[in-house]
Amino acid sequence: MKRLYLALFVLVGAFGVAYYFFNAPNNLKEAASRSVIVGHRGFASDYPENTMLAFQKALPYIDVLELDLQLTKDNQLVVMHDDTLDRTTNGTGFVRNHTLKQLQELDAGAKFAQKYSGAKIPTLQQVLKWAKGKVRLAIEIKEQEGDNHELLKALTVHFSDGYEREIIFASFDHDALKNLKKTYPGIFTILNFIGKLPEGDMVEYMQKYNANGAGFVATLLTADIAGMLSNAGLAVGVYPVNQVDHFHYFLNMGVNFVVSDNPKLVADERTRLLDDR
Repeated sequence: MKRLYLALFVLVGAFGVAYYFFNAPNNLKEAASRSVIVGHRGFASDYPENTMLAFQKALPYIDVLELDLQLTKDNQLVVMHDDTLDRTTNGTGFVRNHTLKQLQELDAGAKFAQKYSGAKIPTLQQVLKWAKGKVRLAIEIKEQEGDNHELLKALTVHFSDGYEREIIFASFDHDALKNLKKTYPGIFTILNFIGKLPEGDMVEYMQKYNANGAGFVATLLTADIAGMLSNAGLAVGVYPVNQVDHFHYFLNMGVNFVVSDNPKLVADERTRLLDDR
């Protein structure tokens, strides 16, 4: 995955250089004023991803906090990107094969940096309680082999107080979002795209899934797609945006939201653009 991201950065950088050579930034201030900054897994560039520490450190710089969910052996929802524990914790094996109690005994910080040893895997309930009144959440529902029905069932338990209307739901599993919206028509859904785009008209595809917007990996998004979706009243977002020139590039493209591992960098540049006289 790191190699994939590196390749994406190189490609986006190349596109950005060419873009700026032939098209000087125009009206960035106006575009910045409409932009929404999403902290990817919190502040993942500097702190252990999907931990309360990463969320707390991201808070001053973000408009939306993005996180991922996995289901435990005892059907509890925990905040974790991978379906396995090996990359980010001192545990091994699948999240689904561990109880919540077992998971909360693991260290979710030491593999990122020893000074963050002791960070824990949070539960969705813990994050919801902390975030309410502070920041809007974007919950990514991972593609799970056979588990999405149980995951969504566990997720909707938290919908009783109406807070689901404050949450953005995103996924590469477009059918899961469509089914969720059938039951909860008031929710805001984002269809994610990474490998290739669907054939045919993109707007018709979005309407088929009754989605509110789309999120694209950086190398997949074009100005034509962004313009087409925006003109249809759909939100358009992109990941990763971890460099200032990439932020400018996608602002000029007309995206509504940018997803960053380093939200401070993007937020500082947005502030600079807005303060520029």
